[in-house]
Amino acid sequence: MKVFGYTYDPLRSGFPCATLKVGGRVVGGIGQLSADVPQEVPAYWGTYFGVADTDEAVAVELGAAVVRAAQNPPYGRSAQLTDHQGMPFTVISVQG
Repeated sequence: MKVFGYTYDPLRSGFPCATLKVGGRVVGGIGQLSADVPQEVPAYWGTYFGVADTDEAVAVELGAAVVRAAQNPPYGRSAQLTDHQGMPFTVISVQG
């Protein structure tokens, strides 16, 4: 951890994940795939964009498609979308 200058804080919600921090600011997260994910699915990185308001950021009028509607998991209100070319990403509400 010292090499990259980050720390991590496990979430105490019972969900096996932790936030990665640099200089005390959350810059990412790591977590275990849920039990409903098939075993043949490998671990992967996902792209998240921090937004002020998840519900406002779900801008399907700009060509995005909703994959998973806004929900409230332990780490923040988020929604999963694909862009106009089908690339998946997630928007998540963050506090300034």
